[in-house]
Amino acid sequence: MAPQNPENEIIEQVSAEIVNLARALIDLIGLPEDAALDLAVDMVLSELAAHAPRVLCAYRRAMVAQHPEILAHLN
Repeated sequence: MAPQNPENEIIEQVSAEIVNLARALIDLIGLPEDAALDLAVDMVLSELAAHAPRVLCAYRRAMVAQHPEILAHLN
C-alpha cells in the first residue's frame, strides 16, 4: 500500500477524535447531535491549540486545502 499523505492522516485522526467525543456526549449526557458535534469540535481544537499547535496548524492547512469553504471566513 502506498504511503498516505501525513496531512490526510491528521485529518482522519482529528475527525475520528471529534466523532468519538460527540458520540460520548450523546450517549453519556444525552446532548442533541448538532450540539454534541459543535462542542466536540470546540473541545478537540482547543486541546490541540493548547498542547499540539503544530498538529492544529497541519489540520487547518489540510482542511483549507480540501474544503476551502469551511474556513474561508478566517483567511
